[in-house]
Amino acid sequence: MNQRATWRLAAIAGFASFVAALFLTSIEGLQLCGPSTVANPLFAFELVRDPAEAAALFGTDPCRGMAIAAQTQALMLRALALTPAYTLFLLLSVFALRGRLRGIAPFAGLAVVAAAALDEIGCNLALGLLRDMPPDAAAVDTFYLVVRAKYAALAPSGIAIGLMLARKRWFGTLAAVPVLAGSVIAFWLLLVNPHSDAFPATFIATWGALFAVALIEALFGRAEAPPRRRRRPARSA
Repeated sequence: MNQRATWRLAAIAGFASFVAALFLTSIEGLQLCGPSTVANPLFAFELVRDPAEAAALFGTDPCRGMAIAAQTQALMLRALALTPAYTLFLLLSVFALRGRLRGIAPFAGLAVVAAAALDEIGCNLALGLLRDMPPDAAAVDTFYLVVRAKYAALAPSGIAIGLMLARKRWFGTLAAVPVLAGSVIAFWLLLVNPHSDAFPATFIATWGALFAVALIEALFGRAEAPPRRRRRPARSA
C-alpha cells in the first residue's frame, strides 16, 4: 500500500473518531450532578480517585439516574466506536510515517495498541462502577491504575509520532510542533495534575494536528511507497 492510500484511510479513521467524539459529548443527560474540579463529565468520571468522589459526581436523583444512564451510553459508544476509530487512525498514521524513523515506529504502534487495550478494559471497569454506585474501593483503585496506564501509553505514542512527523518536509514539520508539544504537556499533566481542564485539551490539539496532516497527505500527497531499508552487501570470503 502506498503512502497516499494509507493517509486516505487514516483520514477516514480520523474523521470517524471526531464524529464519534461529537456524538459522545452530545448525549442527553451527560452532566455533573455534584462538585468536580474537571468540567467535562466524561473526564471527571474517568479520573475519579476514590468511591466518595465517584458518588459525589452523580449526586442524587433525578439528576443521578439521568447522569448514570448517559455515562453508560457514552461508555458503550466509546468502547464500540471511538476507541476502535482512534486506534485505527493512529496505527495508520504510524504505518504511513514508518519510513521516517524505523526504530521509533514499532514502539509507537505498540504504545497505541496498549493504550487501546487499556481503554477497552477501562470502559468495562467503568460500567461496573456505574452498576454498583457508590462503587467498591478496590474497584475504583483498579480503575484508577488502568486509566492512568492508558494515558501513560497514549502520550508517549504521540511523542513518537511527532518525532516521525518532524522528519517530513514542509507541513509535516510544522504539524510536529503541536503534536510533540501536546504529547509532552499531556504526559507532564498526567504526572502533576491530570484533573486540569488542559489535560484533555492537549490530546485534542495533538490529534487535531495529526488529522490535518492525514487530510493534506490524502488530498495532495504523492502516491509513493515508503523508503525500504537498504541491504548490506555480502562480505566476501
